[in-house]
Amino acid sequence: LTMLFISHDLPVIRQMCDRVGVMQMGTLLEVAPTEQLFTAPQHEYSKKLISLMPEFTGLREEIETA
Repeated sequence: LTMLFISHDLPVIRQMCDRVGVMQMGTLLEVAPTEQLFTAPQHEYSKKLISLMPEFTGLREEIETA
């Protein structure tokens, strides 16, 4: 099954998608496997976008031990 999923919610994209494309003002800047894009983005815009994603470190551990 192939699906085009358009969203600004990066944590959801990271969980749902196998490949990700980053667009800026209608121009496709970068396409990569999801983990590659989130861990080693190549385009400067992608790097900035990923750097702005909130990190929820420790949340899973807190929930599991509660």
